[in-house]
Amino acid sequence: MADTKPALNLFEQFGQTEAEESFDLVAWFKQDLRWRTISLCFFMLVQLGPFIALVTSGGADEGSIFRQLGYVALLGWALWAAAPWQNGTRTVMLPVPLIVALAWFLLSLTWSAVPGIGLRRLILTVSVVWSAVIIVRNTGYRMTMDNLRLALSVGLVLNIITVFVAPSIGIHSLEADRGWSSDQVIGSWRGIMTDKNLAGAATAICFLAFFFDAKQIRLPFRLGVLLLSALFLYKTHSKTSIGLVGVGCVLGLAYERVSYRLRMYLIPAGLVIASAASMALRGLKGDTGGEGVSASAFTGRGSIWQMLFHYAQDHLWTGAGFGSFWNVGDESPVYKYGQGFSTLVAVGHNGYLDLLVTVGLPGLMLAVIAVFIWPMMRMLTTHSLRPAKGGLICALLVFCIGHNFTESSLLDRDALTGMVAILVVGFILYATQGRGSSSRSRKRSRKQSEAGDELLQTMKTRRRSRNRA
Repeated sequence: MADTKPALNLFEQFGQTEAEESFDLVAWFKQDLRWRTISLCFFMLVQLGPFIALVTSGGADEGSIFRQLGYVALLGWALWAAAPWQNGTRTVMLPVPLIVALAWFLLSLTWSAVPGIGLRRLILTVSVVWSAVIIVRNTGYRMTMDNLRLALSVGLVLNIITVFVAPSIGIHSLEADRGWSSDQVIGSWRGIMTDKNLAGAATAICFLAFFFDAKQIRLPFRLGVLLLSALFLYKTHSKTSIGLVGVGCVLGLAYERVSYRLRMYLIPAGLVIASAASMALRGLKGDTGGEGVSASAFTGRGSIWQMLFHYAQDHLWTGAGFGSFWNVGDESPVYKYGQGFSTLVAVGHNGYLDLLVTVGLPGLMLAVIAVFIWPMMRMLTTHSLRPAKGGLICALLVFCIGHNFTESSLLDRDALTGMVAILVVGFILYATQGRGSSSRSRKRSRKQSEAGDELLQTMKTRRRSRNRA
């Protein structure tokens, strides 16, 4: 039975549990060496993917044969290690909602103007999604999170070193970023990750991973990572990630400390209110002109979203086909529906709108249900998650949901935030698989409680009778 006792106060968040007098890093790494190596290679490739694409193909958003082959090779390695022919297909099985969503993505290529490009991007997406699920299924929550924390902390160190050793790479400069003329972009830290928003998301996820359910990590190291990640996140000037860290911490702590019945309503309501407030406040900073939302709103995103809305109105049910809207050459709908700044970017900066214009409303709904709604419902209605574990999963899920309002990562190839969302799906599936529904669990617990009450009452009655005699 899961431990549902909440922490007594906020300071217990940084307490130590099961602390050992010594820690042998070599022995730790050798524990299940094969899966630990697969996991670390996968997580590091996801972090370095944009940089690899930039170096090998001339653009972080362009295709890179080295990156694609790397993911396919890792997927093959994970499949071989899982050995479904010996251990059963459950070790590699994707959740049914994800299979349905990916099947629709494949179907959408039948009406794509550039099916070859879309297919390559879909293969990359499937490789990342499938690898993430296989890793969680075969290593479990604890080892997966340990490996993710290690990879994120290594990435954080690389980003900081890049800022000071190679500032022309690690810091946005005017010469390199003329397309983004905002003062909030120039001078922002990005490290080795090619963009401040990518770096901000990675750093924010690192902060949440070390803030929640990390008492087994030695306190000096944990606090050091938290301080460094907070500093780097601030210097990225990534407002979305900075705001969502706060929202994720509040709602994650709510999951840990609020009663089961209350959190079922409090967490979804808090997410909706925070997202609406953020969009409204940031949107009001830009003035609307003759073309709708100006480029100053959401750091230029407003004009991009306007174009995406116009395209979606004409292609609501089908979209352009998976991966067939941005960066596809002259066939791109961008040149027909957009103008000026919106034709120079390579992403819609909104995961929901990007899916809407590529796989249509059916594909968007299937993706949101598979990655966000279905896991959220299972997380909020299960009794099998420990409060600390549930707090981390909740914080990460909230971050991924909110992040896609201003960035694109939902089932978008190897985007780090999108990969973390798939890990969360795997965590929730791993924590609740093989257990009955929450309603059946509650009925069973209620019956056991009633039986215990009846037994206790019978014993008290007999004791009174003996006392009277």
